[in-house]
Amino acid sequence: MVGIGEFSEDVRLSETILTRLVDAYRKLRNTFRYLLGNLHDFDPQKDRTAADQFQEIDQWILVRAADLVERCRAWYDNYEFHKVYHAVYAFATVDLSAVYFDVLKDRLYCSAAGWPVRRGAQTALERLLDALVRLLARS
Repeated sequence: MVGIGEFSEDVRLSETILTRLVDAYRKLRNTFRYLLGNLHDFDPQKDRTAADQFQEIDQWILVRAADLVERCRAWYDNYEFHKVYHAVYAFATVDLSAVYFDVLKDRLYCSAAGWPVRRGAQTALERLLDALVRLLARS
């Protein structure tokens, strides 16, 4: 996995490790850019969709995110920060970028702004954004 070491051991540093960290930073940054970019016309106060109206894929990703949050909170409590980093990175690159965002494109880009399926997707994106920001900020 990408080179972030456990803090209880000596930290290794090399050009390869720095290159991997830069790549990981860019992937995480692009995940947040995608989330924010697709929420530009979304007002949570009036556009939020009820959970029972989500598409199955939205329900799936939110269950995955809830599992991630639960595991990361336990790791934070045990000072296992490297596990948090690896889990968030894997979630962003595999679950979100490789699966969910790819499936979501049609609903976000082809549906009219106020359509329920688009608003449902945006509601899920807003929840994902909130969960990831809180995990990385540890609040």
